[in-house]
Amino acid sequence: MGVEGRVIMSQNRLAMSAVIMAVCNVAKVGLQLVMTPTLAHLLGPSNYGLYALAQPSILFVMMLADAGLGQSLAREPEAHTKVWSSAFWLLLLLGVVLALGVAGWSFPLAMFTRQPNLPVVMTALSACIVLLTVTVPPSARLTRRGRIEAYSLVDLAANLISAAVAVGMALAGAGVWSLVGQMLCLYAVRAVGTNVLAFQRPRLEFDWRAVAPHTMLGGGIVLTKFIDSLGRLLEATVVGRRFGPSGLGMYSLAGQAAWSVVQGVNNPTGTMLYAHAIRADALEEVRLLYLRLVRVTALLTLPATMIVAALAPLLAASLLGRAWQGQAPLLLAMIFPSQALGTLCQLGGAVLYAQGRARSQVWLSLINALLRVSAVTLPFGGLPALAIGIAVANVLYAVCGLINNRIQLGWRIRDTVQVTAGPALASCAAAAAAYFVSRIAPWDLLGLIVAACAGGLVFCVVLAVIDFERLKSDWRGAAHMLRAKAA
Repeated sequence: MGVEGRVIMSQNRLAMSAVIMAVCNVAKVGLQLVMTPTLAHLLGPSNYGLYALAQPSILFVMMLADAGLGQSLAREPEAHTKVWSSAFWLLLLLGVVLALGVAGWSFPLAMFTRQPNLPVVMTALSACIVLLTVTVPPSARLTRRGRIEAYSLVDLAANLISAAVAVGMALAGAGVWSLVGQMLCLYAVRAVGTNVLAFQRPRLEFDWRAVAPHTMLGGGIVLTKFIDSLGRLLEATVVGRRFGPSGLGMYSLAGQAAWSVVQGVNNPTGTMLYAHAIRADALEEVRLLYLRLVRVTALLTLPATMIVAALAPLLAASLLGRAWQGQAPLLLAMIFPSQALGTLCQLGGAVLYAQGRARSQVWLSLINALLRVSAVTLPFGGLPALAIGIAVANVLYAVCGLINNRIQLGWRIRDTVQVTAGPALASCAAAAAAYFVSRIAPWDLLGLIVAACAGGLVFCVVLAVIDFERLKSDWRGAAHMLRAKAA
């Protein structure tokens, strides 16, 4: 059987998982699109700004609590109970220690940022760190078993429940605690759900030699996340000090919304590629699946983010409220599409991690952090210059990722460009159509929906015209996978 045939067989095994993950992530993206403006309207920039000061520190420490073992453990047979038990106790200890560290760090950070309410918010959020540690082992077992759709179902349930909690608290006047409650609920439901699906009682034993090999790859993963989180922490701190809570709130809203939409697609495709790569017999099989998944990512993220960019002023006017209209439209317009381009380069990292190689990803993360921190420290132009700088940083990061794939894996940049060129051009046409309709439609929610639908329709038409043959191949591949799985 040829390489193409083996890839199709492997895809057949993951077909139902892919469908379930796609449905879950579409639902999550839709939920995020509703929740972000809803909470922004209910809470205002100041509450978002306070939460934005706390969140980078929490996410930074949560990255350390994971210890990079989530991906590495998936490569370990479940029969090696000593390894799994040792990893569980190591993670739990790290979680408790780091949660206490967050509570202590919140006081000097509050003094530096002049936000006296910050310590109590960060102390409450530190519980998420411990909840994360008990989620890592069962999630790794699900990945190893190939049940990658199970985590998506749990995650969707967690997002729905936590969204309901956040809206309820916001309507009750809880302010920033609405966002805190949302995050706590999200991680609690994830912890319970994953352990229900893949719980394995850890033994009362710990052997450092058993878990040490995983900490080597995990260390590289942690260092990559460490650099990324540190860069974002520096970003938030600099922006908050330069532009105050309102400016930071606008910047955080744009970045968080773009990140959530793009990662809602990128995370499951990356997980699917990783799950395939740890089982694949040949790198060529992985390369073909990589190109398919890059195209899927481009088809889902590029039109959505380009249409958001085109409709940014109308979005701010219709959904966010008067308090957000200042520089928020420009930030949305610049950050959304550039974020989509930036994340396209991340998929190759899943293959390198599956091969136990993390060094180049560390360097990529360092480059990205330096680019973004440089953008927010520009001493001129205010928020408009910041938005342009972040967009340029995201695009340069995408270019660096493609070059890294070429150097480390031997994958041609031209192949990636070819599978994404059609969606990119059609997305530009969709953005132009959405912008034109928004100029003549009423500036209200109905006009926003009409403009967005017009952009989506133009995207489909233009893509069918300029990329028809590749679209037929996409459809045949999807239909084949579904028929094989049903059989």
